[in-house]
Amino acid sequence: MRSRGIIIAFFLVTFLVLNPHSVAAGFNFGAGLGYDFLSQRYFLEDLQFIDSDSILVDWELRSTYLDDLKGLFTFEFNSSDNKIKIHSSYEQTADFLRLKISPDFRFRPGNSRLDFYADFEWRNGWEDPSEFGNSYLFGSIRSKLKTPLGKSYSSLFQLKTEKVQFQSESESSFDYFRLSGYGGIEKSFDNFSFMDLKFLYSYRKVSDSTILNYNSFGIEGSFFGTLPVGNFDRITRWETKDYNKPDNQNDYLRGELTARNKLNINNLWILRQEFDFEIMNYNGQDLISDDYYRFNLLLQAGLDWLSYNLTAGPEIEILKEDTEADYDSEDYLESGFRIDLDYLNPGKALLSLESTFGIRNLDYETDLQSDFLYERINLINDFYITKSLNLNLLFSGEWEFHDDDQDNNELYILSSSLIYKF
Repeated sequence: MRSRGIIIAFFLVTFLVLNPHSVAAGFNFGAGLGYDFLSQRYFLEDLQFIDSDSILVDWELRSTYLDDLKGLFTFEFNSSDNKIKIHSSYEQTADFLRLKISPDFRFRPGNSRLDFYADFEWRNGWEDPSEFGNSYLFGSIRSKLKTPLGKSYSSLFQLKTEKVQFQSESESSFDYFRLSGYGGIEKSFDNFSFMDLKFLYSYRKVSDSTILNYNSFGIEGSFFGTLPVGNFDRITRWETKDYNKPDNQNDYLRGELTARNKLNINNLWILRQEFDFEIMNYNGQDLISDDYYRFNLLLQAGLDWLSYNLTAGPEIEILKEDTEADYDSEDYLESGFRIDLDYLNPGKALLSLESTFGIRNLDYETDLQSDFLYERINLINDFYITKSLNLNLLFSGEWEFHDDDQDNNELYILSSSLIYKF
């Protein structure tokens, strides 16, 4: 069955690429190949019996959760006034078919701006449709209204609905409906700077598991500023979520603050700082989740030259949990050194590479967790090989190096596509 899917995908792409045809203005087509991969390497202890004795054996395991070569076909339409955009894609692998349509509509009622966005996705597995995530229908519609209230103030409103329906439900996949939205105000400043304040609401209904229903309320504020000497932004969000469970189980209050600064020392040298803070407080007793706070700080210096940006510097992260027993705690201090490389050439190439090497020191080591060295790499690449041939690549890798090699861990995530547009 897998070989049949691969053969069909190959011939589909070959036919579309070798048989381009002229299309009307505003229409674009693309065809190509993609590859997705997700794998983890770890060790498992197993008790083996030999006659009357038993021995503890360590097995090296590698779980591959995703390994798909796929054929891709895309269709895009842009109206001449840029008010209507439609993007659709078709994917076929050896295991599933996937069809996605995403239309956008823009209107100008008076001085206001009204945008509609939609996503519709159908996925069907070749083999067992009851396997988690194999076959489902997904639909989402979002509308956003921005209305000027004066010279520099505007009101903001957004409403979003989404629905997911699985062909076969399981313990980890449920049909659900979600309604969310916000209302707020925005103030603009010179140099494309602005700030906003939004009040948030979200409601989810799970028809076959009512205890997973929830109501969520929150507030979000942000500020984005550009100055001759650099730019900076601040985002804070506070949210409370109330599940339909007894004794406030899983209910929580979550807060987050992110701050980023870029300071231009001169025409070549720059300084960068990033600060992240997150706090989680559960309202009821939870046997699995603990209250915690997490703090991350990054300090970098480097070069900003033409289309290139290269920075490097130390990074620390602290996690503190509120647990009843010390041995249950996963508190840690991470100390690392991070290098970032960015390249931007609009319409031709985008590259973002992030590499961090460091050490995680746990406050409490146990038989199940120990200190380790780590290397983390994140790569985003969008590159036009020719005017019509585009390569898109997303890769994330993480390696853990423990004193005991049998505790080492590896994780790889790869998503890529090569598309010819005509």
